Amino acid sequence: MNIIFYDELIDIRPVLEEIALLPLSDKDEQALLSQIDQIFHHEILDEILTQLPREAHEEFFVLYGRDPGDVAIWDYLGTHVPTIRDDVRERSDRVQGELRAVIVGELKNN
Repeated sequence: MNIIFYDELIDIRPVLEEIALLPLSDKDEQALLSQIDQIFHHEILDEILTQLPREAHEEFFVLYGRDPGDVAIWDYLGTHVPTIRDDVRERSDRVQGELRAVIVGELKNN
C-alpha cells in the first residue's frame, strides 16, 4: 500500500481488528485487505471530486499524479473547499462503519 496524502485522516485499525477475527487464510486475508484499501481510496476520491469544483479537478489530478503522498495537496483542496478535511474524515468514518458492520455480520453467520 502506497502512502497517500489523506492517510493521516483515515484510521482503518478497527476494520483490521475485525478482519483478524475472520477465519481466513493468509492469502484470502491479504486479498481482503487489498480490497478494503481500494474501497477507502475510491470513496475518499469520490468525496474529494464531489466537493471540489469541476474546474479544479484537472489541477488536483496533476498534483496527485506528481506525488500522491504530498500533504501539500490539502492546501490546494482547502482553497476550493475549506471543509474538505472534515468531509473526508466523515466519509472515512462512514465507510469504516459500513465495512465493520459487514464483517461483524459475517462473523455472526460463521
